[in-house]
Amino acid sequence: MNSSKIAPPRAHLPWLDAMRFIAAFIVLICHTRNDFFVRYNELPDVQQNIVSFAFFFVGKLGYEAVIVFFVLSGFLVGGKGLERIHKHEFDVRSYAIDRIVRIGIPLVSAIVFGIIVMSIMNIDFSYFVAMGNLLSLQGIACEPFISPFWSLSYEVWFYIILGSIGMVFNGSKKGMVLFLICWLAFMKLAPYFLFMWFMGAFAYYLRPKKRNNVVLYLSFIMLLFFTCLSLSTVDSKAIHISFKMDRNIVDVFMAFSLCFFLQQIVLCVPKRNIFVCVERFFHPLANFSYTLYLTHRITLLLIFNSVFIKWSHNLDMKGIVLYILLLTTCMLTSWSIYYFTERKTSDVKRWIKGKLLK
Repeated sequence: MNSSKIAPPRAHLPWLDAMRFIAAFIVLICHTRNDFFVRYNELPDVQQNIVSFAFFFVGKLGYEAVIVFFVLSGFLVGGKGLERIHKHEFDVRSYAIDRIVRIGIPLVSAIVFGIIVMSIMNIDFSYFVAMGNLLSLQGIACEPFISPFWSLSYEVWFYIILGSIGMVFNGSKKGMVLFLICWLAFMKLAPYFLFMWFMGAFAYYLRPKKRNNVVLYLSFIMLLFFTCLSLSTVDSKAIHISFKMDRNIVDVFMAFSLCFFLQQIVLCVPKRNIFVCVERFFHPLANFSYTLYLTHRITLLLIFNSVFIKWSHNLDMKGIVLYILLLTTCMLTSWSIYYFTERKTSDVKRWIKGKLLK
């Protein structure tokens, strides 16, 4: 095997595992809360307090969590891709195998899981839509198979456009054709998400060597500010507060703040035992965060269509206990699917590269 074709193991970047899992878990919290509880202003007066307000406010963060995924993906995949392109070390075949296997195994598993659940529950679905989602055409030629799948087409087209840039720099004319196809795809998709992804990529590519605490704390404050501002630009089932402002512009500033924060936080190597333990705690959780993101909606669909759980609960003890049980069930189901599928991703990559990159 030609070892130059296979990228070396990635150096571990501190705290990114925690961010990956927390973002996925927030999406789970958001969707479960939205399906299960009444909106905040419909709660009994006795249940409307600062704690319940904070819970419902955080429960609006699902969209912002996806933006975190996009920027993180740009930082980890796009940034390292740009670095390899600059060093003339970008191997298109190895990159394609990495991305196809990484996205494909959990995606196929989630779609199969969804088809099984919908078939058992007699819920209408379209094989055309399922196939379109496998080909990352949701938002271009079909609708998402399950609501969280909307972001997957963006991820795949981000990867394709980076691959096309690598091909162009490697002197391949096919890269220009592929780049044109990507340009046509983003005429149907929202291009500002691509801008956010490349912001993350350049944040990694231009990352500093030394930590600056002023930038770290300031970027964190700005990230919180623009996240809250983004939340306040839309109404939702959770809380009825909003004011007119272009959310896309706010989200770009949120992503910009996140880029500076990522540059600094990866330089904060945990040394104290408590921080080392936190890092180790999140690592196994982050491993199945992608499967959790893809499958939690399907698990909720199964539960709400097979188990008698009254929708629109108040925030009383019974509702809180059932809500925690829902979260736990989604987590355990996702981990079980991950264990038999996504966990094998690295082995599958090595096997394919061993066969094709000789």
